Amino acid sequence: MKKKILMLLAFFLWMGQIGATPGDEPVTLTLTQAVNAALKGNLDLRLAQNQTQLSAITLKQKKAVFLPEVSFSASGSRLFAEQGGVSSEQVKLNLGADLNLFNGFADLSALKVSRLEQEMALKDLSRSQQTILFNTLSAYMQALISQGLIGVEEGNLAAQEQQLQVIEDFYKAGKRPKADLYQQQAEIARSELALLEARRTDHDRKLVLMQLLGQEARADYRVHDPRSEEIMSRIGQMNLDQLDKRARDKRPDLKARELDTRAATLDIKTAAAGYWPKLSLFADLGSSYSSLRDTGLSEQLFDDQLSGSVGLSLSVPLFDKSRTASAVASARIMERSSLLQLEKAQKQTDLEVSQALEAFHSAQQSIRVSSLQLTYSRQAVESIEERYKIQAATLAELIQARARWTEAQNSEVETRYSLIIRAMALAYQSGDEETMLSLIGL
Repeated sequence: MKKKILMLLAFFLWMGQIGATPGDEPVTLTLTQAVNAALKGNLDLRLAQNQTQLSAITLKQKKAVFLPEVSFSASGSRLFAEQGGVSSEQVKLNLGADLNLFNGFADLSALKVSRLEQEMALKDLSRSQQTILFNTLSAYMQALISQGLIGVEEGNLAAQEQQLQVIEDFYKAGKRPKADLYQQQAEIARSELALLEARRTDHDRKLVLMQLLGQEARADYRVHDPRSEEIMSRIGQMNLDQLDKRARDKRPDLKARELDTRAATLDIKTAAAGYWPKLSLFADLGSSYSSLRDTGLSEQLFDDQLSGSVGLSLSVPLFDKSRTASAVASARIMERSSLLQLEKAQKQTDLEVSQALEAFHSAQQSIRVSSLQLTYSRQAVESIEERYKIQAATLAELIQARARWTEAQNSEVETRYSLIIRAMALAYQSGDEETMLSLIGL
């Protein structure tokens, strides 16, 4: 409980920071704050919540059908007679009630369908929450990647500027041609362009993240690394077989499609209600008053003119121009379509889980390859830098080696966070929200 309170306080504190003026120092957004903000303010999620409220109202209406319908009416009139005649006033009161006793099981089937639709809305809401959670986590990791790439490009630019100083000293000493100086200056310009591009990508990704959080479009903030090494350790402990096999049982959207097929079967019973007779109970109580009578208002309304009736109404269908038969045939087709949609969704789920699993294994292998690439490319740069100082290597070789090293650094940043995204994608496609949250320590 204390943890939840602290998380909420941190969220509202960050909300206050993000609303500061653009000239303020950039604030830091944590992953916990991002998740809380998305689950609270995402517009798609709020639309899904509205749908669940509508389904609850519909269910309430279906339950009310089994209650009697009661109505009261009152009317009054005044009759103006011709000259010499007698004017009069009249009052009529009526209280009626009607109760459906049997409607060919239509009301009962409609109630069951409404309950299933409410369950479907809740399942769809659950899947929407999982989708928002996954999209938020992915967008957050993408923002971390773009921040990391900015750091790599800034480091590369600083190294290029240092190299320019070395080349200038060599040129002044007559050890290197002026072409090397120009070539290095061009390389610095290329590095500056790469840095600008990295910053533009970072800006765009942070705007996307703000949109997912339901906040105004801003990018003047930083995202905090949620201890990626600990997340990588948790990823190594994932039970992949369990995620793969339990997808059909855990995916809320699949559960919703199964409920839809059950509702479609009940719709056939609802349509077939037209074949059955209908029976209802009615009661009526009425009275009237006329000034032309000798007695007073109360005597007429509650004694002389008081009347009531109770009865049963039976309606037997004989010929309805094939409306019921057409409705039943249409409902059967909808049932078959619902079953096909369920089968399609199940196969799509199997495909998505299989693709997510393959992407996860590929990301695991990429981690190892990028680590080796980073190590070897750094060693190559160090070696060629020393050879360049003793004029045993050309500037082109050094530039090429440094480009490979920068590429390796970018690849290391991307593969590290991409593995986290792939692991969360596997949990998401399996419908396992608990695993998604546990991976990031929430």
